[in-house]
Amino acid sequence: MNILQQFFAFLRLREAVRKADEAYRLHRRRFYVLPGAGRSLVVMDRANFRILRRKGYIPPGAVLSDAAVESFYFTPHADGSGRLSWPDRRHKVRQYLSWYQNRLKEAKKRKQVSGKN
Repeated sequence: MNILQQFFAFLRLREAVRKADEAYRLHRRRFYVLPGAGRSLVVMDRANFRILRRKGYIPPGAVLSDAAVESFYFTPHADGSGRLSWPDRRHKVRQYLSWYQNRLKEAKKRKQVSGKN
């Protein structure tokens, strides 16, 4: 991943984190920044997680603790506990950049395969 791709990926994550923090300030619930379709990011809370699981967009065996592990960022709980520490946050950013790089590689492979036909 070149430096421009990494920069734009970081901007995308920063915008999703800003939206999650804003939603937390408004509703005082924990919000998660999760991977979406393609290279997009989704900001959701517990209620939306359950709705998406019920509709089949999220596997039925998934639980909210899985969302905390798979997420690239999450806000504190309503009482302020459960904040991401700085080392954990850096780990989540590296996790996001790795995921983003894998998505770029997959898109490049699909483009090469469709170009050969």
